[in-house]
Amino acid sequence: MDRISKLPGQPPVGFSQFSGYVAVNDEDGRALFYWLTEATNNANTKPLVLWLNGGAIHLSYDWYTI
Repeated sequence: MDRISKLPGQPPVGFSQFSGYVAVNDEDGRALFYWLTEATNNANTKPLVLWLNGGAIHLSYDWYTI
């Protein structure tokens, strides 16, 4: 994971942020982008939410075709 230390225009925040790509098909060069923000309180006990968003021609439930 790549930790984000700051983002342009974002005020100081009290949580950690990470972003990067997870390879899903190395042969075709396909990857999913992720952006993880930790909970501000009790981060170790909070659930993880995964949001998959589709692009211009793909719906978020097209993950199985990737």
